[in-house]
Amino acid sequence: MTPLKIAKSDEQQQQQLLSTLDDWILDGVANGSNVWPQLINSGHHVEIDFVTGCHLIYVPYYPHSTGTSRLRGLPMRRGSSMRRDRAHSDT
Repeated sequence: MTPLKIAKSDEQQQQQLLSTLDDWILDGVANGSNVWPQLINSGHHVEIDFVTGCHLIYVPYYPHSTGTSRLRGLPMRRGSSMRRDRAHSDT
């Protein structure tokens, strides 16, 4: 991973920082929250948007769906892990 060079970036240059919320919801929030004060302390104007990474419904401590959905026959609404007889179709 390439670290952000906050202190060396131009204060006049506008940048947008997005932090994604995914299976592990708190990771995205924590990462965005850790970068935010560093940018402010270096003299930058900061606005952070938290956006969903499309798995926001999963509880972090629930077993991963690729292993549980096929074993238990539970559709998790993810195309590759859904059983074909339970998949939604337009026809």
